[in-house]
Amino acid sequence: MHVFGIPDSVYQHRFELFAGFMLLAWAETLARTVVLREKFQPLEAGTQLMSWLVELSIRGLTLPLRALVFIFIAGLIPWKFEPSVLTFVVGYVACDFVYYWKHRWMHETPWLWALHAPHHTSVRLNLLTGVRLGWLQRQVDDFFFLPLVLLGLDPGFLLFLILLNEIYPLWCHSELIGRLGVIDQVLNTPHNHRVHHSSDVAQSSSHYGSTFMCWDRWFGTARDTGSPAAFGIEGVAPSLNPLRQQFQVLLQGLSRTAQLDPRRSSKETNIP
Repeated sequence: MHVFGIPDSVYQHRFELFAGFMLLAWAETLARTVVLREKFQPLEAGTQLMSWLVELSIRGLTLPLRALVFIFIAGLIPWKFEPSVLTFVVGYVACDFVYYWKHRWMHETPWLWALHAPHHTSVRLNLLTGVRLGWLQRQVDDFFFLPLVLLGLDPGFLLFLILLNEIYPLWCHSELIGRLGVIDQVLNTPHNHRVHHSSDVAQSSSHYGSTFMCWDRWFGTARDTGSPAAFGIEGVAPSLNPLRQQFQVLLQGLSRTAQLDPRRSSKETNIP
């Protein structure tokens, strides 16, 4: 196990994995031009990729700090459990539970929404949209999972489970995969996640889990609807400027009153 939670075998092949994801994203782009008759937008794709690389770079620089916090707190816990199939299953399900609430709070809390909003600014849903993440959000994401240190899991193992849980939804950012029957009832899928990315707040306030749909069903945020009419954020104009993508909603939030719905942005406060 790598010191920061990534198994050595995965860490050693990180560039091949990155290249594999890019190959899938390129194949999806070609498929969209055929299936959806969509014109290829190279500038948009480049912007998405650049935004992701910036996020990865910042995450890499702050990774030691996050890991040290987990290691410090784990040192205060007297009980320890070694990595095993059982701890993997229990730990992953626990991560998904925390992810649900983290994600839900990010939609329902104005300041957290401002950090998460960059992920929802795209009016298209594809694999590259899945990696358009908030630069600021990604610096605090891991800390939501700190209570799981109480499970007694190795910090590196726990960080790896968190990473897997964050990676799972990537494939859900696609318009090319339709309904999957019973799988849609159990797991987060492209059909379920399309609803979450709707520009309609009533639709998008749903499907917060990373992997399992049970949390949304138990806590009343499941929506059994058709495909959204549009993606994006109401009142926020799409932009190819990475800085606008990242900080527009945050700056709008600074000028909004606390009474405004955190998922709604006033057109009057758009950055010129």
